[in-house]
Amino acid sequence: MGSPISLTTTPNNQFVYVINLRGGSISVIAVKTNQVIATISLISNPEAITITPTD
Repeated sequence: MGSPISLTTTPNNQFVYVINLRGGSISVIAVKTNQVIATISLISNPEAITITPTD
Protein backbone atom coordinates (compact mmCIF):
# COMPACT_ATOMS: atom_id res chain seq x y z
CA MET A 1 0.00 0.00 0.00
CA GLY A 2 1.15 3.53 -0.60
CA SER A 3 -0.36 6.83 0.52
CA PRO A 4 -3.95 5.90 1.40
CA ILE A 5 -6.20 8.80 0.49
CA SER A 6 -9.83 7.63 0.60
CA LEU A 7 -11.82 4.64 1.77
CA THR A 8 -15.32 3.20 1.82
CA THR A 9 -17.00 0.14 3.29
CA THR A 10 -19.34 -2.30 1.63
CA PRO A 11 -23.02 -2.02 2.66
CA ASN A 12 -22.68 -5.17 4.81
CA ASN A 13 -19.52 -3.76 6.49
CA GLN A 14 -17.50 -6.88 5.63
CA PHE A 15 -14.90 -5.16 3.43
CA VAL A 16 -13.09 -1.84 3.25
CA TYR A 17 -11.79 -0.50 -0.07
CA VAL A 18 -8.80 1.85 0.29
CA ILE A 19 -7.43 4.03 -2.51
CA ASN A 20 -3.63 4.13 -2.54
CA LEU A 21 -2.80 7.38 -4.31
CA ARG A 22 0.89 6.84 -5.04
CA GLY A 23 0.51 3.11 -5.53
CA GLY A 24 -2.15 3.53 -8.21
CA SER A 25 -4.20 0.75 -6.65
CA ILE A 26 -7.13 -0.14 -4.44
CA SER A 27 -6.64 -2.44 -1.45
CA VAL A 28 -9.53 -4.65 -0.35
CA ILE A 29 -9.44 -5.34 3.39
CA ALA A 30 -11.53 -7.94 5.22
CA VAL A 31 -12.87 -6.17 8.32
CA LYS A 32 -13.13 -9.35 10.38
CA THR A 33 -9.42 -10.22 9.99
CA ASN A 34 -8.01 -6.76 9.19
CA GLN A 35 -6.07 -8.36 6.31
CA VAL A 36 -5.61 -7.18 2.73
CA ILE A 37 -7.31 -9.86 0.66
CA ALA A 38 -6.88 -8.28 -2.78
CA THR A 39 -5.14 -5.43 -4.55
CA ILE A 40 -6.66 -3.93 -7.67
CA SER A 41 -4.12 -2.22 -9.95
CA LEU A 42 -5.24 0.94 -11.72
CA ILE A 43 -3.99 2.86 -14.73
CA SER A 44 -4.67 6.27 -13.21
CA ASN A 45 -4.57 7.62 -9.65
CA PRO A 46 -8.11 7.97 -8.28
CA GLU A 47 -8.88 10.38 -5.45
CA ALA A 48 -12.21 9.04 -4.16
CA ILE A 49 -14.26 5.86 -4.02
CA THR A 50 -17.89 4.98 -3.38
CA ILE A 51 -19.92 1.78 -3.47
CA THR A 52 -23.51 1.61 -4.63
CA PRO A 53 -25.53 -1.24 -3.12
CA THR A 54 -27.45 -3.56 -5.43
CA ASP A 55 -30.56 -5.59 -4.72
